[in-house]
Amino acid sequence: MSGSWMESKEHTIELPEDDPKAFSIYSHWLYFAKIPGILEAAKQGESANKSAQEYYDLVSAYVLGDKLLDAQFQNSVIDAIIDTCSKADSKDGKVYFPDANAVSYAYSNTTKFSKIREMLVDLYLHAAGDQWLSEENPKEFLFSVAKGLAERRRLRSIKSFIRYGYYVNSEAMRQSLKRNSPIKRSLGRPRGLVAESSGLFQCGNVPDLYRLS
Repeated sequence: MSGSWMESKEHTIELPEDDPKAFSIYSHWLYFAKIPGILEAAKQGESANKSAQEYYDLVSAYVLGDKLLDAQFQNSVIDAIIDTCSKADSKDGKVYFPDANAVSYAYSNTTKFSKIREMLVDLYLHAAGDQWLSEENPKEFLFSVAKGLAERRRLRSIKSFIRYGYYVNSEAMRQSLKRNSPIKRSLGRPRGLVAESSGLFQCGNVPDLYRLS
């Protein structure tokens, strides 16, 4: 803190609107150059609610870093979120992702071109199922996800899903699947994504199970 600001004279910064947990994460990072305990806590088989809180805290910390103009800290938070999303829980084998609360907080406290918004959209494009996209998510976020899915599908041939994706008779669809190549069996879903009846999703190029936190 320097210059003619009041904070530089009093050596105090008032942050009444910020979560104390976010500042605790920031303080720990200043001293130890790492995000405190986030990855470890998320990988000890904690409940979905616990994982959701961890992501919310990380997003809050990112917003704090934005206010403090500390890009290096923001990048460390991004690393922590991506690392957490990249590893399955050691006990239940699931990978938990930021939920609507974390997404909403990010969109309510960042600008249109914020990098954390871009990352959250990409995470959902990579592994989300339709049940993830609830009305609790910000409309701007849902629009970005829908736009991203449309851009992905535009790159594929219409022949890959236009026919049996609309068949009424299930047996006719199964016979059609047998006659066509594996690429045509995706029924127009994002490449590599296969839906399971349990509500979990498995991505073809990353052998992990995904679940919304």
